[in-house]
Amino acid sequence: MFDEDLTNEDLIKHLQKEGEYFHLQDFMGRGLCGVRTQLFSVALIIGIEQWSYFGRYCYPDFLQAVVAIKTWDGEGDPPGNWIVYKGIGGERRNPGRNKVDPPAPIN
Repeated sequence: MFDEDLTNEDLIKHLQKEGEYFHLQDFMGRGLCGVRTQLFSVALIIGIEQWSYFGRYCYPDFLQAVVAIKTWDGEGDPPGNWIVYKGIGGERRNPGRNKVDPPAPIN
């Protein structure tokens, strides 16, 4: 795919061209971060590199992930109703997550 290591600027251009990452931002101490859709959730990906990434925070929908990346300062965990973090350092659930009651059964 790539013959040599990409600069951060080239990596951003490549990821935007591929169309898999949205709202790419470079955070001091976190590296390149962006929003990416997944099968059952939307992830705020942190530490994106040419061949891998550091971790991801999974959100229930695209809008919540976008709001999180746009309002986050890069410190600590991102804001919002993320479900779980998965990546380097293990997996953990959001202790402050606002749980939504499941819909009532249909009779």
